Amino acid sequence: MDREKGHRPRLKIFFLDGVPKDPSRLPITSSLLGEIFSTYKVNSRFADFVHRQHMPGQASQSTTSLDHELWFSAVIRSHESYRGKRTDLSRSVIDWQRCCIWGDHHATGDFTYMIWRCPLYIKEMFRETFIGPDGSNLLYHPMLVHAFLAENIVVHAYDFLKYFAEPLYSWENKADELRTAEDYTQRSKAFLALSRQIHQVATDYDILEATIAHLRKESKWYKEAKVAESFDPSTTRKMHSAQRILDEIFENLAREVKLIGTYSNLYLERAKIGVDECFAMMTQRDSEINLRMAAESTNMARASQEDNRSLRVIQIIGAIFLPGSFIASIFGMGFFTTNVNDQGNAVFSASSRWWIYLAVAVPVTILILILMGAYQMWSDALARKKEKSDTLDDVEDIIEQMKRSRSRGSKAG
Repeated sequence: MDREKGHRPRLKIFFLDGVPKDPSRLPITSSLLGEIFSTYKVNSRFADFVHRQHMPGQASQSTTSLDHELWFSAVIRSHESYRGKRTDLSRSVIDWQRCCIWGDHHATGDFTYMIWRCPLYIKEMFRETFIGPDGSNLLYHPMLVHAFLAENIVVHAYDFLKYFAEPLYSWENKADELRTAEDYTQRSKAFLALSRQIHQVATDYDILEATIAHLRKESKWYKEAKVAESFDPSTTRKMHSAQRILDEIFENLAREVKLIGTYSNLYLERAKIGVDECFAMMTQRDSEINLRMAAESTNMARASQEDNRSLRVIQIIGAIFLPGSFIASIFGMGFFTTNVNDQGNAVFSASSRWWIYLAVAVPVTILILILMGAYQMWSDALARKKEKSDTLDDVEDIIEQMKRSRSRGSKAG
């Protein structure tokens, strides 16, 4: 279709929000979605990408005219409300959604945009920025809508630093406050959580960097295709001015994304150092505890040696006095007496029943030894029986596990 000089472009923008409780879903049926795509001649490849996690930026250009179709997507991690919005960079799925943008520029100068699953705060910001007469500014270049969305999707470096710098510094400065094992564990968990979040954001921005490069490429295409030359002089001047603004916006976004990547690598390394530091401090603490335990063990060994020396002295003293005590106890029995005869001399005499002592003492001693030996044999037999039973139970458990593994393997086959 030939374009006429003086034609004023027309603009259509459609926002299709996700389901409030599940932003990844669209509140329309498949048939209605197909009618929308058919009515506005949406490229079928975009329809396929809407349902995917990652939609690569693509463009479809006509070879016979300036008809141009562009689409891309980005992960948005943000709070639901726009007022006092706070960027939420957590890994929680409920706090992020994928925004898909499709745009079409006809050779007649008409622009059509569809924005799928756009967060509420970005949509409100869009309305506040372009409400009333300011909305006509969107007519001066087909990439202005894409530039606005990309600029608000990108988490700028100061937001990134504000979100991650404070917890990193806070946990780094708590190194001297760690006392118990729970303190070290809590600090390690905090650094690991920050590391996961930073890594997730870095992954998002690896994808977003390609999207920004794609948008810059498309903006350059419009510039080289001299789209502005097809309109009236006033519109042409405004489109040239908008092109300069776009070049600056996309250049700044490219620098922001690159800066985010640099900070991501830096903070990932710092989080990794924090985790390694925790493990090193825990290892050092364990070593100090082991040294103290070794010192205590040494002191206990020395005390035991002192006790052994004392016991050895007691044993020597007992060995010296024990024979005399034994002989004294024998002679102190009633079987042996010492009497004085008529001449005043001491006469030693023994009872004729002294054998009763041996008759009682020897059998009792033998009986006690027999009972002790029997008790020891019974204890050993009981221990062997228990060990054998435990071994059999372990063998039965292994056999049962092998049977279950074979059963699962046959079912899988």
